[in-house]
Amino acid sequence: MAARKLGFLLVLLLLAAGGVEAQNGGEHLRVDVRRVRVSLGFSGQKVFIFGRVPEGTRRVVTVIEAPGRGPVRLMEKGRVGPFWLGVRQYAVSGLPGLYLVELSCPGGNVLHNCPEQDPLREANRELAAVGVVVGPEAVAARARVEVLQGDGGAEAIGRLLGGLWKLESSLGLWGVDPNRIRLNGDGMYYFEARLPAHAPEGKYTITSWFLGLPGGPQSAGTELFVRRWGLVAWLSRLAARHPWVYALITVGIALGAGWLAGAVFRRRTDH
Repeated sequence: MAARKLGFLLVLLLLAAGGVEAQNGGEHLRVDVRRVRVSLGFSGQKVFIFGRVPEGTRRVVTVIEAPGRGPVRLMEKGRVGPFWLGVRQYAVSGLPGLYLVELSCPGGNVLHNCPEQDPLREANRELAAVGVVVGPEAVAARARVEVLQGDGGAEAIGRLLGGLWKLESSLGLWGVDPNRIRLNGDGMYYFEARLPAHAPEGKYTITSWFLGLPGGPQSAGTELFVRRWGLVAWLSRLAARHPWVYALITVGIALGAGWLAGAVFRRRTDH
């Protein structure tokens, strides 16, 4: 009960804060920050997302998505005689840089395990009425796979995309949480989205879908800007525009660090 009151108090404080008004998508979707600066030592950031659900529902699905990336080259290993070698190679484009799906589960409401079997499937069943799908199916539908070497059949592609989802999920860049969004008795929902330390730069879109309404799903959207800052931004631009200079600098730093470590070690052994 104390945690519930504290969470609701936080929502009220954010609603009252003047700085929040510029970052909202109406009363149904708001965020506590508009810009996230990625500087040296950035270890990730939590973004508080909240709003009011339309009357008549307690079902919310929120999707946080970062801009797409260029082609990613992937290799799948297979057994060739006694050796494990790269037997299949692919170039995959159309992938989001970050893709997080958060759902509410009224039966669990964050504090308890969600009793529902597959909340994501149920959400997609309703979202299909407006031509929307969320989760791994959405990423797979947008992925464009070019076969560079090996099998290009449906089974191989499905295995490739399934493995890619697991890899990106382990890094915190993609994921689905069926019981993340908290709802209170006053019609408010709220949760913290976790942007990992290697969150990509760009304009993020945040969309909340409200399900279980007589007229079908309704949505609200807003944006979040993630930008590199200071030395991180300078190094990123240098790597993109002058890769050879960037490579020389990084090699120089590595050599300098090695020389310094060696000098310190020699001094200690001399004593």
